[in-house]
Amino acid sequence: IVAVSGTTADQVSELFGIDRESIPVAYPGLDRSVFAPVEAVKAREVARRCGIRDRFILALASVSPRRNIETPIKAFAAIAPKFPDVDLVIAGSLSYAPEYARKLQLLAADEAPGRILFLDYIRSEDIPALYSEAEIFVSASLLEGFDMPVAEAMACGTPAVVSDIPVHREVCGNAALVFASRDSRSLAGILEHRLGRDKTPPQFDPGRFSWEESAKIYTNLVQGRP
Repeated sequence: IVAVSGTTADQVSELFGIDRESIPVAYPGLDRSVFAPVEAVKAREVARRCGIRDRFILALASVSPRRNIETPIKAFAAIAPKFPDVDLVIAGSLSYAPEYARKLQLLAADEAPGRILFLDYIRSEDIPALYSEAEIFVSASLLEGFDMPVAEAMACGTPAVVSDIPVHREVCGNAALVFASRDSRSLAGILEHRLGRDKTPPQFDPGRFSWEESAKIYTNLVQGRP
């Protein structure tokens, strides 16, 4: 058994009664040639092509209940009147959990009409530009094995605000701001503070997550080395 994070390894050990020391961790890798800040003009062009009007907060994930997207919607609605030039953009497949997606769309229309954009599926080649152009990336997930979009967004130079779950603390360290998963009021306060100042890249080291290093772990396993 190989885990994608120490958090996942801990969970596997506890659930199946397997010695934790016998579960190596091979992190997913971040391709630095793909996930890096995109030049501003190109990033804005992609955002406009996606129908994004101006400044925006980005949440990118499959739209499913464990992603807890209702919390960012409620948090954004609380601060939207103070930032008329900022929208919330939710990008991710709406067909993954269609009933939940419809519930979110109704909530968005009620809480912040005209200010929350659902983009559905995004082409992979456009994702780095959207990460780069966003003012803030937010993940309110209740459960993750790693949460690649958070790491990708920070590698593209965008500050992240994440739910206080173990894997976010492991992956983000001190590079992201943290809120209790379902506390929309706390998230609203963080978003308001961040939007009221200039965008600054997070102190995040994407080099921690390397396919080459992960490949070494698998190679050692295949060859029977510790």
